Amino acid sequence: MVTNLMLDARMEGDTAFVTCHGRIAHGATARRFRACIGSVLRRYRQVVVDLGAVTHIDARGVGMLARLVAQAKAADRRLILARSSDRVERVLRLTRLDVELHNHSIGDRSAPPPQPLRTVDSSSQLLCPFRAGGRLQRMRGLQGQMTNAGVDTATVTAERQPRLYTDLAAWWPLFSPPSEYVEEAADLLPALLAVPDRPPATLLELGSGGGSLACHLKARLTLTLSDRSADMLAVSQKVNPGCEHVLGDMRTLDLGREFDLVLIHDAIMYATDSASVRASLATAYRHCRPGGAALIVPDCVRETFQERTSTGGIDATDGRGLRYLEWTWDPNPRDESFEVALAFILRDPSGAIRSDSDRHRCGLFPRAAWLAWIDEAGFAPSVRVDAWGRDVFTGKKTGRSE
Repeated sequence: MVTNLMLDARMEGDTAFVTCHGRIAHGATARRFRACIGSVLRRYRQVVVDLGAVTHIDARGVGMLARLVAQAKAADRRLILARSSDRVERVLRLTRLDVELHNHSIGDRSAPPPQPLRTVDSSSQLLCPFRAGGRLQRMRGLQGQMTNAGVDTATVTAERQPRLYTDLAAWWPLFSPPSEYVEEAADLLPALLAVPDRPPATLLELGSGGGSLACHLKARLTLTLSDRSADMLAVSQKVNPGCEHVLGDMRTLDLGREFDLVLIHDAIMYATDSASVRASLATAYRHCRPGGAALIVPDCVRETFQERTSTGGIDATDGRGLRYLEWTWDPNPRDESFEVALAFILRDPSGAIRSDSDRHRCGLFPRAAWLAWIDEAGFAPSVRVDAWGRDVFTGKKTGRSE
């Protein structure tokens, strides 16, 4: 039985769909439920909540649901209940909250019944799992929007999400704009098109971030862009409005379908232990069709890592501007990670200036380990060095049994 709270989320246009699994009870899970759904309500005009897999909800959980009702009404949002378990229905009737949920709509009684959500077996791996020991800041992406979360894999880790992907995400187009990916896309695209056994049509990117690279690939491929930060997906949706966007963690994502290609770009750097890398590669294999391929492009491997300092940033047409100093160093050469510190100077449209900072921890592994893990996932691995000195790993799915 699922005893912690897990949420499976996806987005379509201005609607967010959230499926809850487990318990919404006194303590961390009830607070987390309210923080997560509340944050989604601030970003999307319509939020569909599926409580069919909720095994228990207590008075605190009902109280949090009532607060969400009030929040939806006050903000003129539509909070729609797709379904609920028999146990949850009984609690809602006892508390008379079912009246507020009449016709499956909160905040808009005239709303039509929602379309059914994709069901997920509670025993399977889920997108964006939450564990009771986690600490939320503002539901930053159902997993990418949280500061601490557990991962539903063999290894459970606590994570602090970088601010650049959360409360500073709106500045991403000035930090790493699409214009800076033209040459890299021109280098990657021929490899992507050539490696499968037949001309590819579809590509899944795991950890697609703000979509700056994807915008140069979408003319040749139908893209599905996945990231664990809702804030970054919102940025990407503006850059790539015609692409499918999916909220989920690359270590646990399971869309139930296969693609010609799977791409993991520099987001793989946030896998700071071997279990996370291997889980991400397993996700890539699960979503790659036989005869297809995965490309994995870490910023560096142990053999090519260099400490460095760099600067950058651009101006926006609305008067905003960003400049940054990036400092990369390895505080402990004996472990499997390095640090990146960022200092920002931010100018808003009025001309007001403020400074801010962020810190990132990235994984660092030898080339041989990457090749071994790609082979272990089931791919036939190979590697080349690109024009920027990075190792570009390719894994071809040969079709052998999983």
